[in-house]
Amino acid sequence: MRFLSFPSGAVARRWFITSYLMALMLASAHVAMRMATDGGKGVVLSAAFAVWPWLVYFVSLFLWASPRIGTRLGITQGLSLMGGLAALLLGLRSTEYVLAVEAPLLGILGGCAYAWWYSRLPAGDAIPRPGTSLPAFWLQDTEGRAVQSQELITTPALWLFYRGNWCPLCVAQIRELAESYRRIEALGVRVVLVSPQPEAPTRQLARRFAVPFTFLTDPGNLAARRLGLSHADGLPLGMEVLGYESETVLPTVLLTDTGGEILAVHQTDNYLHRPEPEYFLSLLGEHRLARSV
Repeated sequence: MRFLSFPSGAVARRWFITSYLMALMLASAHVAMRMATDGGKGVVLSAAFAVWPWLVYFVSLFLWASPRIGTRLGITQGLSLMGGLAALLLGLRSTEYVLAVEAPLLGILGGCAYAWWYSRLPAGDAIPRPGTSLPAFWLQDTEGRAVQSQELITTPALWLFYRGNWCPLCVAQIRELAESYRRIEALGVRVVLVSPQPEAPTRQLARRFAVPFTFLTDPGNLAARRLGLSHADGLPLGMEVLGYESETVLPTVLLTDTGGEILAVHQTDNYLHRPEPEYFLSLLGEHRLARSV
């Protein structure tokens, strides 16, 4: 659950993550070239320890994402801190001024900005509260057919509002739910996945996991706005070329009862940490037990 509220700085965040990734790639290439010519000694080796851990982290994030990033981020920050400080001290005593500035700037300052600022998400505007009713809104299925929210509350439902296929943590969270779908299905609960992304990537995601979930799109992010879950300028700069809109959604899970009463709400305040399926399974089990009493 959300305990702290952080300023969004939406436009700055969009520019930061794209610029940071590009700068990391350029700096990593620079360090690699210096190693090839001068060997891995002194400031060059220190710069490698400052920059490369972050590059490895981002590559692994897209290739082997986990819904919860814990010690991996701490190790990355620790290596970059040591490498950046060493590069600064060694570089200023030599002629390696570029590496002396580049390594701590990207490894320490850039890494801290990513871990403590960028990864934090703003609070939703008047998000739904337990005990209230799910408002009516329209969505679309993967074939472009209109679906009204009221059609989806004939049974208890677990609603996952996710940012899109471009977000590795969102996809990892869906993968975990897919692995638990038999246990969710045994509780008689419908799983509804909603994203403002286009229909094509939503169809791709549905084919990838091949589980009996309801995959829907939210054209214009209208449902997310109705629920107070929209995230203006939440898309990393440059992703628009792949068909995504700059406005996205704050990763949120709603649990609704038959008829649409909201039983629980979980909104992620850090995109690197998503709730475990056990959290929702326990809520569903508690609700079923309460209903039987």
